[in-house]
Amino acid sequence: MLAERLGEITVEPEDAAQAPTEEPGVIDVDDWTARRRAGSAHLTGRFCVVTAFETIAALRPRFAGIATGGLGLADFDAAALTDGRPRLLTQAVSPHLWEMRQKDGAVRCDGVEFLSRHGDDLPLWAVFERPGDGEISPHLTDTAEHALTRDTPDLVRAFELHGLRMRPRP
Repeated sequence: MLAERLGEITVEPEDAAQAPTEEPGVIDVDDWTARRRAGSAHLTGRFCVVTAFETIAALRPRFAGIATGGLGLADFDAAALTDGRPRLLTQAVSPHLWEMRQKDGAVRCDGVEFLSRHGDDLPLWAVFERPGDGEISPHLTDTAEHALTRDTPDLVRAFELHGLRMRPRP
């Protein structure tokens, strides 16, 4: 393990005084949170669930050849669309969805919805930017900024999940 190997390094007292090093996995969370904010918003719009069977069936004629021929994947399926390695496939699908229009010319979808590769209980959305949207997408309403502290529940949970520790206050 990296932390164990780093622990084997002998540090000269003079070097430690000039360039102190944190223990692996220990974060100066007060400094980190002082420079960051959390945000929240309400998301509206029409989002394409790229791994839904209807979406895969609709996209298959156009992208199956790229998946199986050009990229060497077994199939054009949900596994291919969620695999982080063949980025060329999702990079090809995304602009196709961005350009799709209804018969009346209206935009068909405002972005894509997908599940995180870190867990199927983590839905994510990619919001398409359109000309004239402005700095903040019109699909985000009720936007708010929130201060972060060492007691912010989501931050505490993230530290727990990733095995990190907060450096004690002096």
